[in-house]
Amino acid sequence: MSAASQGTAFQPPAAEILMSAGDGVMAADEDGHIVLCNRAAEEIFGYAADEILGRSIETLMAEPARRAHRHLSEASSGPGLAAPVERRRLVGRRKHGGEVPLEATLSRRAIEGRTVLIAIVRDATEREAERLLARELEHRMKNALATVQALAVHTLRGNPSPEAFIDTFSGRLAALAHAHSLLMQHYRDSVPLHDLLAQQLDPYRSSEPGRVVVTGEAVALRPAAALSLNLVLHELTTNAVKYGALSVPAGRVEVSWRLEGPAGARRLVLAWREAGSPEARPPTGAALVAS
Repeated sequence: MSAASQGTAFQPPAAEILMSAGDGVMAADEDGHIVLCNRAAEEIFGYAADEILGRSIETLMAEPARRAHRHLSEASSGPGLAAPVERRRLVGRRKHGGEVPLEATLSRRAIEGRTVLIAIVRDATEREAERLLARELEHRMKNALATVQALAVHTLRGNPSPEAFIDTFSGRLAALAHAHSLLMQHYRDSVPLHDLLAQQLDPYRSSEPGRVVVTGEAVALRPAAALSLNLVLHELTTNAVKYGALSVPAGRVEVSWRLEGPAGARRLVLAWREAGSPEARPPTGAALVAS
């Protein structure tokens, strides 16, 4: 005979289950004073239960969440009235002033003739970060496709033969891909200018000191600026390798930069200098028409 049929089925203590729940669970009375706070809520907000019990529930809310709470209170005003469950993304306030994104389920219930606010909350910090990253990746993908289209049109104008177009376009695409790799490594930060230059010039450094010289203070570039400048550096490097200083053993490339202007409106001034380049010759073949 089963234990249930004998009337001895195990009944776990509801209070212990509530305190051990993975989501934060809180309750407040009709005046908005906290009357229940489980362990998960303590971890989310940084308060011990004995520190927060009896205080206003709005202590744990940033201003937008306070407005949502007042709206819910007005919708369910009156003794014994209940409000439908509302699922919201809110911003909470921790004990030491920091804010935390929350996924919250809010409701009011009539319990023993009194209206009680019940809030079930979950820390949504990681989920919010994932949403922001997804939006950023979508934005960058659209920009990248627009850049590829512009590169194709520009390259076709200067390289009428299929072979020349493929060679030049492939190099520019590779430079764009390398720049995006750097952006992914620093997706929450800016891209160091030193890294862009190393990506372009390191393959042409040799054991001879001074072959490639790069000098300048640490400068971090925003993603859009890094992509644009990387394409410029690719063109300069390609020209130096094909026709300029890096096409002959004795040639040298020196790159330097400085920041000018007041804080908040500073400009980057970059100088690319080549020495020991072969003598310039007039172009052969069909004349190029500037567009």
